[in-house]
Amino acid sequence: MRRLLVAFGLFASISGATAAEYELPPTLRGAEAVMPGASPCCPRWSGFYAGGQASHSSQSADFRGGVADLAAFIVRDSIFETPVASFTTLPNNSTNAFGFGGFFGYNSQWEELILGWELNYTHTALNSRSTDSISRIIADNTVAPPGHNFVYDITVTGLAHIRVTDMLVLRGRAGWTVGNFLPYAFLGPGIARADVTRSATVTVTGTDTPDPGFLPAIIIPPFSDSRTDIKLGGYYFVYAAGVGIDVEVMPRVFVRLEWETLQLPDIQGMSVGIQTVRTGLGMKF
Repeated sequence: MRRLLVAFGLFASISGATAAEYELPPTLRGAEAVMPGASPCCPRWSGFYAGGQASHSSQSADFRGGVADLAAFIVRDSIFETPVASFTTLPNNSTNAFGFGGFFGYNSQWEELILGWELNYTHTALNSRSTDSISRIIADNTVAPPGHNFVYDITVTGLAHIRVTDMLVLRGRAGWTVGNFLPYAFLGPGIARADVTRSATVTVTGTDTPDPGFLPAIIIPPFSDSRTDIKLGGYYFVYAAGVGIDVEVMPRVFVRLEWETLQLPDIQGMSVGIQTVRTGLGMKF
C-alpha cells in the first residue's frame, strides 16, 4: 500500500510539470489575445499616412467690387472718382469642375480619440467670368461757372475672370474611431494659385442746363478711357473647414469621403467660395 501511494505521488508531480511546460502564453489565450502594436479598442490610426484623391468642386465668385479700383483710377483726382469707386458693376457668377490631388499627414491616438495634422493638395480648373456695365446720372456743379448746371452721364463697363488652379491647405484634424470607421472634422489655413484678369472702361458725357440769362450752354467734351490688370499665377490666402470619414478596408489601407468649404476672402478685390466633395485612397505607415 505504501509503495502504491509513493508511485501515485510521483505520477502527480510529473503530470503537473508536464502541464506547466506546455501551458499557452497569456497573449495567445483565446478572447484575451492582444496582437502586438494594436489598440485593444480599435484599429491603429497613429503614425504617418498618405494617399491620392479625386474631387468635384463648385465655385461661387463675388465680382461686385472686381473693377472698382480700376474705374476709380481712370478718373482719379476728379469729381467722378468717389462715385465711380462705389459702382457695383459686375454680377456674381458660379462654375464647377473636377480635380485630383493628394494628402499627407500624421495622427496621434489616445484609444478612440485621434488628433493630427494634414497637408491636402488639389489641382483643378475653376473658371468664373463676369462682364456687365452700369450707368448713373450725377449732377455736380463743382467745376461749373455761376448760373450753369452740369449733369454727367457716367457709364462703367467691366470684365473680370478668375481661374483657380491649385489649392494647398494645412489642416488640423480631430476624429473619433468607431470600429473600422474614423469620422473627423478639420480646420486650417492655406494658399490658392489663381489667374486673374480684369478690365474697366469709363465713359462720361456731360450736359449743361444754364439758368435764365446765362446762355449759351457750355459744351462739355465727352471722356472715355480704359484700364486692364492681368495677374497670372498669383498666390492668395485661403481658409478651409470640413468633415469626412476614413474607413479601414484592410490593414494599413483606408478609403476616404469628405466635404470641404474653402474661402478666398480677397482676390484682387473680389472673393471666392469653393465647395468640394472628395473621395480618396490612403495608406498608413
